[in-house]
Amino acid sequence: MKVYAERKHADALMQGTILANPLSYFRQIEEGDIRRDTDEGIMTMPLTEGFKLELTSTAIVNPIVMNRDDLAEPPTLRPRWFDAINLFCMHIIDIHKEGNTVTLNVPDRAVSFGHYAVVILDAYEFIRRVKETVKKAGYRLSYKSVEYYDPTEGIHANPATLEPIFTKRNDYREEQEFRFAIDRLLAVPTPLKLDIRPIHDLAILIVLGDQA
Repeated sequence: MKVYAERKHADALMQGTILANPLSYFRQIEEGDIRRDTDEGIMTMPLTEGFKLELTSTAIVNPIVMNRDDLAEPPTLRPRWFDAINLFCMHIIDIHKEGNTVTLNVPDRAVSFGHYAVVILDAYEFIRRVKETVKKAGYRLSYKSVEYYDPTEGIHANPATLEPIFTKRNDYREEQEFRFAIDRLLAVPTPLKLDIRPIHDLAILIVLGDQA
């Protein structure tokens, strides 16, 4: 499910338009916006047995090596190249059907994003169309559900891959997020618009709450 604050954006997705903002956008959104996440792109390294952090610089002759006992808390990393990765974020929801009644189990935090929701009824076909469109454009695509972790413990993720982009601190667990990450090998963060063709055959647009 994808939730929007404005109806026009939900209508655009139903017509097949996907807008994927760069990762840096979500850190720079003005304070108070529910989409803002100043920790986006951060990975916390776990202080496991045998942990070693080596710092090198052209300003020093020998690298500085720190072990687990030298650190008061797990260190965090934010690879700069993540900033230009385009993200399209959604929510994973449960759909229950009993007779003619369909019940959506929508995360409370998801409703905070807005009241216009595009519910994907055929996730496999939706993913296939995104993959097809991204491949034709010559970009690289990764997609999966987000893994949430305790920042006091950290998480194992390879900063040389897109793996850390699919991890978030457990403060955001209620979002139940599924995301697409598109790598265009850009140095400057830039929004991306994709056209996957109208999705009326595999999705519905609903209004959450009392909004019209």
